[in-house]
Order: sequence, then structure tokens, then C-alpha cells
Amino acid sequence: MPDLPALTLSQAHYDRVVAAFPGTTLAAKAAAYKAWLTGNLIDYAALTEARRIDEAANASKAARLAALAASLPARPGEVAQPPQQLLQTGGPSISVKDYGAEGDGTTDDTAAITAAALAAAGQTLHFPAGTYLHTGLMSRGANQTWQLEPGALLQLKDAANAHCVVVTHPGFKIAGGTIDGNRANQSLAHWYGVYVQAVADVTLDGVAIQGVKKRGIYAHDSDRLTIDRCRISDTGENAILVEATDTATAPILDPIIRNCHVDRSGEEGIIEGGIKIHGNLTSNQKVLRARITNNTVRLPTLAPSPQAQVCIEVLNLVEHAVVSGNTTVGGTMGISVARSSCAVVTGNSLGGFSYYGIEWAGSPDGTCGNNTIDGNSLGLVGIVQSLAGSHRTAITGNTVRGLALDGIVTNGGNSTTISANIITLPTGSRNAINIAGSPTGVTVSGNAIDYSGANYAIAGSLCTHLTISGNTVNGNGTCLKAVALDRSTNVTIMGNVLRGFTQHGILVYASVAFVLDHITILGNEISAPGTAVAVQATGGATVGVNVLLGQARSGLTAPAGATAQRPSAVTAGVGAQWFDKTLGKPIFSDGTAWKDAAGAAA
Repeated sequence: MPDLPALTLSQAHYDRVVAAFPGTTLAAKAAAYKAWLTGNLIDYAALTEARRIDEAANASKAARLAALAASLPARPGEVAQPPQQLLQTGGPSISVKDYGAEGDGTTDDTAAITAAALAAAGQTLHFPAGTYLHTGLMSRGANQTWQLEPGALLQLKDAANAHCVVVTHPGFKIAGGTIDGNRANQSLAHWYGVYVQAVADVTLDGVAIQGVKKRGIYAHDSDRLTIDRCRISDTGENAILVEATDTATAPILDPIIRNCHVDRSGEEGIIEGGIKIHGNLTSNQKVLRARITNNTVRLPTLAPSPQAQVCIEVLNLVEHAVVSGNTTVGGTMGISVARSSCAVVTGNSLGGFSYYGIEWAGSPDGTCGNNTIDGNSLGLVGIVQSLAGSHRTAITGNTVRGLALDGIVTNGGNSTTISANIITLPTGSRNAINIAGSPTGVTVSGNAIDYSGANYAIAGSLCTHLTISGNTVNGNGTCLKAVALDRSTNVTIMGNVLRGFTQHGILVYASVAFVLDHITILGNEISAPGTAVAVQATGGATVGVNVLLGQARSGLTAPAGATAQRPSAVTAGVGAQWFDKTLGKPIFSDGTAWKDAAGAAA
């Protein structure tokens, strides 16, 4: 028989052993105890083997009966049913109690749990309800499950200064129960709740992780990691971090984080954030097909700072990620996708952030759609597309409201589509849609904008090949300009409904040396007391070729007044309209003079 594993016995247990066994010396008592224990282990092994044989026989009988049932014809008038599993059998399991774990909250159960884990290789190790103190635990074999029953708590001992559970075997699973890092009683700051070290097919299911000095769950270079239904709170840094390291030699495949609840909202001096997936620019290793779905993440509401606290972060070479159905509250940002291509961010609800609802930074070929973003008059921007390289992104179908500055900002994202969004901004906000960073090929279409700020609803600068079409803007009588474009060429503005502005419905302008050309403005319905359409070139700017300004559709309320009241044609700009009550007819500005419909000077 192999040597028995070393056990750490409590003093009370030791005293019971000494009193219970015959012998006049400790050596004699120890020999009697060993003989008794050996016999019992042999009996237990025999019983376990007999049970296994019985279970195998029962499973075989069940399979034969199911096959027989499937082969029998249905009774007359009876619809045949698919065969049912007649007997369910589980794999063999072991309890940590069988190896001396007390679970009493005072005994150090590290050695007993280790012995049980070694004995349960490839099986299920059960932790009955109780508090199991330990100094750090490790997986002890592949394809093993630690099943923590309701009320089971694995708690790190005071001053243990260790990771709670380290996983170094593939196919390992922890299900249920609570892992407590006893954060207040550890002196060092770099310990994790569950630490997965470069192994595949690990699952954490329904585990509560709390009081961890650094990260709740940290996994590196591990394929097909699944984190499901876990609750994580009171961590020093990220609740969950999955990353490729500097020494990774292959991409990380298919991590899944779903149905988890992260709550760090009560923490002060917070570092990092909630859930983070991270590729590696040093080793150039990617994370492929990450799935972050149906999680709830709560962080403190923080003032913007250089140290971002992001609820859900996808960072560096994370390709084809899906971030869907999540709810975030607080933090500097709700969701950030940075330097990661082909991401899909959809169906999320984001609120209580202080900076951005969604950041899209240097990430091409993505979709940001059907999200609900509420800045609560605290968050600065709903959706921001920033950094070079955020090209060919579709921002569509989102509901954006309550932002202090902008609803949607695209900054240098070529071929970006901003469509079918509902944007509602309060008094004091800046722009509903801001197109900046010299982009080309941007399309802004079918958006519904209710804007109560005192600036521009749709603003752009240095744009080329820009299309603005089919949008509805309500300026609520406070909006200066519904559409305002600075130094932009190859612009098409068609079929928009613009109301409630005070200065211009559409203004394309330049006030420095620049040629405004290839501008088409047609078929827009414009209703407000300000100027409907104008192209203004001042300060050395000129109006170039192919500038087509069509009449506004019905609904236009052109500014009106006596001849003496009208502004100069230069000030009004090309395409401006005025109903001259002295002349009794509408007149139009060509940028230098007012003319009537026949082209005669007025």
C-alpha cells in the first residue's frame, strides 16, 4: 500500500487518537492507529470499487432498456415518444471531510484539502457547508471539479499572503460557494482570488469571490476559459482580467465571461476597473473571439482622470470580440474598445459614467449598435471614436441622452456610418453629432436629434466626401445652427428636416484661406426664424466650383423684413434667403449681392 499523505491534526483530534487506541506507549498507539486507518482505507476502497461496478452495471442496464423501449412499436392511437434516460449516474466524488478537513473557521485545512484533491484526480471534490481556512490552494490534477456546496467558504488565513486558488491543470472547474481573500489581513498587495496559469478549458461557475488584495480572477495565456454566473466584489484591481502576456507564443482563443455581477461601487481610491480582456503588443499575441455578455458591472462614479476606471475594457489586439447585453453603472467609462478590430458592441445599457459611455479608439471594422447610453447630465460624451485607425465603424441604432458635451463624436474615423440613432441632449450641451479629425467618407443619416443646447446640432470640420441625409433635428429654439460645417468639401446635404434653430439651418463656411467646392444642398425641409441655407467664405476663403444650393421644401419660414432691415449679402452668405416686405418678394444672396428669382439685383 502506498504511503499515506501527511495530515495536519488539531490538538483536540490528536488527543482523541491517543486516548482511543490501545497501547502503553505512543509508538504502540500509533501502530494501532495506522493499522485501523489502513484497514478502513482498504474497506473504503473496496466499497468504492463495488459502488463503481454497481453504477456501471446500472448504466448498462439503463442503456439496454432505453434501446429496447426505442425499438418497440407505439400502442394503437399513441404517439411514439423519444426514449428517456431511465437512470442518471454521476461520476465518482470525494469529500474534503473524508481527508480530515474541519471547515470550522479555526482549523488550517490546507493539508487536508490538498490530500483530498490529490486523491480526487479527474473526479469531483465536494466541499460541504463550512468555513475552510487555508494558506493558498492549487489544482492537483486535470479534469477535476471542486464543487462548493451552498454555505461553503474558502477563506485565506490571516497573513497568508498567497493567491486563494491557483489553477495549473486543464479542464479544471470550480462551481458554487465563496472564495474570500481576507483582504484586510494580508500585508502584500499582489494576490489573486483565482489565478489561471496558461491552461485550457477552465470553468468558474457560480462562484462568489470577495475581499481580494489585487484581482478577483486573473487568467493569462489560457484558451477556452469560461467564467459564468460569478459574483465578484471588494477587489484591489480588476474584478476579472484575461490577457496574453509578454511571453505568449500563440493567441488566446474563445474566452467567455457571461452572467457575472461585479460590484466595486463601495471602494475608495479605486485602481483599474471591472472586466478587462487584453491582447499583448509586446508579444504581438491576440485574443480571438472573446465573448462578454449579460454581465452587470458597478464602479464608483468618478471625476475624469488620467487613470481610467472602465467597467468593461477590450484592449490591444482583441479581434472579433462581442460585448453584448451588459449593464454598467459608474466608472470613467462604460465600455472601451481600443486597438482591437472587428468588435461588436450591442444591446448594452450604460449609465453613471463620468467621461465616455462608449470609447472606440483605434479600432477598425466594428459595430456599435442598439446601446442605451444615459449620461445623467454628468457623463461628457455618449460615444466617442478616437485615435487613428478607427475606420469603417458603424454607429447605428443607439439611444443617447443626458450628456454634458456631445452625443456622438467621430474623430478621424474614415468611412464611418452614424445612422438611426436617437440623440437627446440637455441645455448646456455642445453638439449632438460632432465630425472632427479630418475624416473622409463619413455618412450621417436617419438620426433623430432633439437638441436643447445653444451651439450646433450637427457639426463638422475639415470633412471630405461627407453625406448628411434624412436626419431630423429639433433645435427647441435654442440651437444656433442645425448643421454647421467648417472648411469642408465634397459635401452632400439632402432630405433633412431641420427645425428650431436661431441662426442657420445649414451653414458651410470658412474663415481662413480655403476653397469651398463640390457642395450639394438639396431637398431639405427647414423651418425656423434664422437663415435657411448659407455658404460663407470670409477671411481669404473662396467659393469654388460645383456649388448647388436648392430651394428648401415646404415648411421653410424664411427671415423677413423691410429692405432696410435685411443683412448684407456678404454676411448672409451664398444661398441665404430673405422675404423683402418692401419689395413684396423673396430675394436670394449669391454671397456678394441680393437678387430676385429672375437674377436681377434687388
